[in-house]
Amino acid sequence: NAYRDKKTTPTQVFDKILEQIGMCDTHEPPIVAVVQCEEKLVREEAAESEERWNKGKPLSILDGVPIVVSDEINLMGYDTTDGTTVTKYHAHLDAFIVEKLREAGAVFIGKSLIQEMNMSLMENPSRGGTCNPCNP
Repeated sequence: NAYRDKKTTPTQVFDKILEQIGMCDTHEPPIVAVVQCEEKLVREEAAESEERWNKGKPLSILDGVPIVVSDEINLMGYDTTDGTTVTKYHAHLDAFIVEKLREAGAVFIGKSLIQEMNMSLMENPSRGGTCNPCNP
């Protein structure tokens, strides 16, 4: 409703999100939540979404909604590492769910931290753990 009612725009929302991601790197302890974020791609997708909303032709109610993808899911233009430094696959195609969300206009922020190889460890040995900023 916020986009439809022109209370905000996708570019405004993503400017704020990208600012917050940048602040995570300087937080003490660091908040390791988003491990890959291609700012140029994010801004391009947000601008395309905003253009559709301005024309009154959003792809769906999800147009411009921010999405972060787990590092085990292929997201075109990003590396899929399964949370480790041992494996790395540069995704040239989206996973099925990503493809469907993209068709609906969702904007992808990037990849989130997962446990190494999706094992149930408290911390990722390669990248550390995700910190709760309210209770570090």
